[in-house]
Amino acid sequence: MKSSALKAALAGAAALAIAVSINAPAFAINKTSKNCIYRNPDQLLYIENYQGTNQHCFANAGFLNGLAIYGVNYIDPGRNRVSIWYYETVNSPSQSRMILEPGRPYDPYPKPPIHAITAIEIF
Repeated sequence: MKSSALKAALAGAAALAIAVSINAPAFAINKTSKNCIYRNPDQLLYIENYQGTNQHCFANAGFLNGLAIYGVNYIDPGRNRVSIWYYETVNSPSQSRMILEPGRPYDPYPKPPIHAITAIEIF
């Protein structure tokens, strides 16, 4: 009797785990170098710093914290809605946040480049 109840409980737990894992969306931003160019054909989130010396592209929905992208002079959200956390200047007392809509790039010119991006979220 105990054995059959245990088997039923384990089967139920396994079925629940499978159902939850199948329906759970994946939230993982990936940094990619494929087609990471200005106006990239894949419409990825594109961040350019140091006047185009470095390019950073990100794909897939999710949140990525702990970034340190300095001297940002251009951000193109591509086909994504994105949220960017950043420090405007080296002496900024707190982080700021901007939301960019698809197809609406951000170019700080004529102001100086953004000091540092610390986190991004792709919706």
